[in-house]
Amino acid sequence: MLDYIDAHYERNDLGVSQDKCGTGVGQILAMLYVVLFYNESQPRVLLIDEPNSFLHPGAIRKLLEIFQEHDHHQYIIATHSPTAIMSVKEKRILLVTRENMVSSVKSVNVNDNAELEDMLRQIGSSRSDIFGMDAVIWVEGKTDRICFKRIMDLNGGLGGGVDIIEVVHTGDFNDKRRGALIEQIYARLSGSVGILPSVLAFVFDGDLQNDDFEETNTRKFLPRQNYESYLIVPEYLAVILNRDAAEDKAKDQTAKSVESWICEQEGADFDDLDWLKSVDGAKLLDRLFQDLAGISYKGNKVQYGEEITKRILADNPSHFHEIVKLIKCILKEANQPASP
Repeated sequence: MLDYIDAHYERNDLGVSQDKCGTGVGQILAMLYVVLFYNESQPRVLLIDEPNSFLHPGAIRKLLEIFQEHDHHQYIIATHSPTAIMSVKEKRILLVTRENMVSSVKSVNVNDNAELEDMLRQIGSSRSDIFGMDAVIWVEGKTDRICFKRIMDLNGGLGGGVDIIEVVHTGDFNDKRRGALIEQIYARLSGSVGILPSVLAFVFDGDLQNDDFEETNTRKFLPRQNYESYLIVPEYLAVILNRDAAEDKAKDQTAKSVESWICEQEGADFDDLDWLKSVDGAKLLDRLFQDLAGISYKGNKVQYGEEITKRILADNPSHFHEIVKLIKCILKEANQPASP
């Protein structure tokens, strides 16, 4: 019997026999039993055929979220559903085609637009089916996009149908003559499938905010000058400086030596909150990498930014609480669900 009423009410008469429920209920229960019963020491392979045939899109998204929370199992899903494809963040797509009664399997590169479009045509779909979002948050660049997603993954996630995408050129928005027009263009891009997402927000670095470019309902700013200002953590910087230092540079940096460099160069303590809010973290990290290791931070900002972010998240996820709060507020304003 399936019962949505708390057991302490003793209303067994409100229960529903499983054979009177939709077929999807039994299918879900069978899958969840395996997923939850077998722990990390007993991983299983789950083969799932066309979940869209017995689940509506919202249920598919939720089911795949649960699968991703229990990633010690391997999930193999056969589907023609764009919703199922879109809902899995880290995925490997295999396209099975048949010719002359012989099936062949091809791995699809998810980063290759031509391959994705060909795969979608094969299943009778299109890119708009995949990339039509319920919510879109535009950010300044690739580093912000990758790192914000990582941060949110460890703080409840973005939820199905929500995505973070980088703008092409940030300077266009701060142009007095055409800034408003650029925002309108991105709004149309966000809703290219015909219905605008319920959330359309731009998150810019704090150094762009001024009297002519102020916060609005859809335009938000980081509390610090830029994302790199959150990455000034000496112990993690020292590890990278020693590992990647040029041949003519000593590989003896420590958290203390990095702190001393910051104090000498900036006349401030690295953990002074007022200084962290005002310093241009991107420029500071580039100077620090050049001086102490003879390498460029700017030239590898995506790689280094993601690595430092991952190290911080592993030890102190709350370090990015300002970013989490900002994104959750954006979603809340438009009634978009985000896990607590």
